[in-house]
Amino acid sequence: MTRHRVFTTTVRSVLLGVVVTGLVGCSSSGKNLGVSVRTLPAVATTASTSTSTTAPATTTPPVPQTAPQTNPPVTPPATNAAPPSPPDGVPMNSWVVMLGAANTQAQAQQRVSDVSNVAPDASIVNSSSIASLNPGWWVIYTGSFSSGQDAINACLSMGFTTRHDCYAAYFSENTSDRGTRMYPDGN
Repeated sequence: MTRHRVFTTTVRSVLLGVVVTGLVGCSSSGKNLGVSVRTLPAVATTASTSTSTTAPATTTPPVPQTAPQTNPPVTPPATNAAPPSPPDGVPMNSWVVMLGAANTQAQAQQRVSDVSNVAPDASIVNSSSIASLNPGWWVIYTGSFSSGQDAINACLSMGFTTRHDCYAAYFSENTSDRGTRMYPDGN
């Protein structure tokens, strides 16, 4: 304990000397550093042979002047809630040609415009209304087919050969069908 106190005091003195020397060196070069130096009270550096220890002084942290902010409670989405019914005209319990998905309805409408020359009947639906799709997207689709292969053949006839451009998805009201897809590249 005594050796530690002497060593710590020595290190403080050396560090203080380095900082003051650096400040004096910079100020003698004519640069105003905007730093003020104050003298700290001296600390005794004599070794004590006493074996008793003193508990460190404790301080009470300051009490905040304002009440802590609280966030309003967040209601998690219902996990077993049925998705809303699909809009009229959306082919359910059938395969469709998926031509893309977008974050916004405006982006989806742009994709419809982009594919209108090969898919003039392309439509948009919010995927949250179709249980077999991942919710939260505006999806662009066309057609209604009895098999995934028929939908893939439609993709190929439109000139789309990769999953990034077109794939077959099954539209149903069952979440167990989620992820039922086929891809033109077979992957």
